[in-house]
Amino acid sequence: MNKEFVVSQGTYVTSDTNKYKLSLYWLVTLVVFSIFAVLKNGFLPYLSHKTDFMGMLFPILFLATSCLSAVVVQIIGSRLLKQQESDRDFIALNQGLLLALILPINTPLFIVALASALAMISYQLMKKLLHRIVFPPALIGWSVIMALYFFHLLPMIDYMNPMETGLGMPLGLIEGSNQLGTYNQLVQPYGSLLDFFIGLVPGAMGVTSILLSMITFLFLTVKGMIKWRIPVVTVGTVFLITY
Repeated sequence: MNKEFVVSQGTYVTSDTNKYKLSLYWLVTLVVFSIFAVLKNGFLPYLSHKTDFMGMLFPILFLATSCLSAVVVQIIGSRLLKQQESDRDFIALNQGLLLALILPINTPLFIVALASALAMISYQLMKKLLHRIVFPPALIGWSVIMALYFFHLLPMIDYMNPMETGLGMPLGLIEGSNQLGTYNQLVQPYGSLLDFFIGLVPGAMGVTSILLSMITFLFLTVKGMIKWRIPVVTVGTVFLITY
């Protein structure tokens, strides 16, 4: 008796077209966060006269350094390993932007480039040896850099842009105390809850905006790139445990 196998629709790379769309849509979401990061950490401080013209351009250089390093290593690695990877794959740009967005804004550029190179080296090795991507390359690059340079970087690791200098990280304000923190401690130094929702608070380059996270979540869900259940259950569990 013949049986038909039904493949469910979801975030599965089943063809070059699906792989291209998956990479493209993720690149779109990362570009959105990158634009926000440039506005938050460059243009707003410049308009507020908290930094100069080069300070305004620094977030752009930050993102460009990470992406350029990732692209160069991908090209070199593909030729050395003789991999026939589609030119339509945006993996280098995706991982370069993702790495830059989770790093502190004041990380030296040469360390950003090194972290991005390590991320793509790990990507090439996983493809060659394991034939699949086990861990996100950007997370590997971030982890290695933090492990190797943590004590060297500690004095210079700073998530605050020129507008936020002196404020400190929100949760850092209540370290060492026996209380959970009050509204005046956690919110008032940064404006209001609206500022937290928009993302105008200290944090990594591009991971502070709740609004953008919701918009990109809806975009990826509608396009069929992610399943809504996993993010909703994850975030809902955090809210439940916190409550």
